[in-house]
Amino acid sequence: MDAKKIIFLVIALILFFVIYYFLNKDYGHYNILNTHEYLYDEKQLNISGDLLKESFSGVKYTFSLWIKTDNIPLNAHWSNDTEINKTIIQREGSPNIMFILPNTLRIEISYKDKDGVLDYYNFDFELYESQVWNNFIIVVKNRKVDIYKNKLLVSSKLMDNIPWISKKILRIGERNNNFNGYVGYIDYYNYDLSREQIIELYNKNYKKLPKFLKNYKQNLDDDKNESNIINLINR
Repeated sequence: MDAKKIIFLVIALILFFVIYYFLNKDYGHYNILNTHEYLYDEKQLNISGDLLKESFSGVKYTFSLWIKTDNIPLNAHWSNDTEINKTIIQREGSPNIMFILPNTLRIEISYKDKDGVLDYYNFDFELYESQVWNNFIIVVKNRKVDIYKNKLLVSSKLMDNIPWISKKILRIGERNNNFNGYVGYIDYYNYDLSREQIIELYNKNYKKLPKFLKNYKQNLDDDKNESNIINLINR
């Protein structure tokens, strides 16, 4: 094979893979967090709302995250009042996810009432199994909202009105109002995933879950050690 044919073949292969990539690229999917974070003290991550594209048809989205609570008593040191709901995800109800001590996960979906005022519908789930990873997937399809826990449908609601979609930032955690636990592997889609896609997403991220994680005290001790090292360097 002469040089011209080889060059032509290489160019053709490159074009094929480029076209294949763009034809199969999921433009509606954004991987918000492809690792795990321990939300405590001043930890807060902000995600631009521009990265979370709106649906091409109707009001639809899928939001998936993994959460692992820690076994911390109410009389332990908390940065804020234990009566205050602890922020995990906040985006004006599209969605909001919070932890209510001692063991309730609340998912808030916002919508506008007949007077145009923003209101919220709450989905509450008891998390009796502390220190265990749980996956929650929220599927919004116009007025219908389905909640999956560990790939099983656990709640379904036909909302009074179409859910509200915020254009503001998505906040992961809240400074001095965290739930002292792990979140990770957060995905956003601007369309409603099918049952088969939900199982596939669950299985894919389940394989990424770390087996060993530091607890609250170990994280604090590491912070103190890092702070001491920095102080020594700056002397």
